Amino acid sequence: MSKKILILFLLILMIGGAVSLFIFGGGSLPLISPLFIGNDQTGKISQKISRFNLDFSKSKELSTLEAVPRYVVYNSETGLVYYSKGTGLRMSPASFSKLLSTQIAIDLIPLDKEITVSERSIDKVPTILGLKSGEVIPASDLLRGAIATSANDSAQALADGAAKISEIFPSEYIYYMNEKAELLGMFHSHFVNPDGLDDQNQYSTLEDLAKLVNNVQKNYPEIVTAGKSDNQDI
Repeated sequence: MSKKILILFLLILMIGGAVSLFIFGGGSLPLISPLFIGNDQTGKISQKISRFNLDFSKSKELSTLEAVPRYVVYNSETGLVYYSKGTGLRMSPASFSKLLSTQIAIDLIPLDKEITVSERSIDKVPTILGLKSGEVIPASDLLRGAIATSANDSAQALADGAAKISEIFPSEYIYYMNEKAELLGMFHSHFVNPDGLDDQNQYSTLEDLAKLVNNVQKNYPEIVTAGKSDNQDI
């Protein structure tokens, strides 16, 4: 991914409050977008955040939380936003696109289906599993590869395979991704590929990505489980 797109990502599930913290760094284009719900309890949440003693010393661009261009702290059960900054700034969704594309795959096919790796899936640098065209792999393994290792070839193979099994065109698969995004209220997002590789026509906001992640947490345990996989055995 381009350095200007996504420098830092951090997700914390805070015990007792079901609160999620997303931190992003990187360049962006301004896009006016209101928070999806009002602010509350800022001081209390700030105290909770401070307990994590976040260390930004290894980042050349970010030295403190205040230096982070965008972040949101929200309750994943209620959607209530406690603390936020830059949630309406346009950005590349990068590999968060995989969270959306894999939802579509799960909507379309059972994960025990076997998928033949498509020609266009291979060599999608920089992050790949090294799949070979014509190789037959269970959809569940491709899901793990796409989520646990963020493998672009795995995400593309899963999308192409799910589309073929469902007898739809790849372009229809992308259409379903955008339809799903709209249903989730991601009104400032647009997707053109399932893997998140840079494209000027693929964009989102932190507000929208929070909605996407929240939907995964609530409705797609398969993706959550895939994210907890040991990537050493994939």
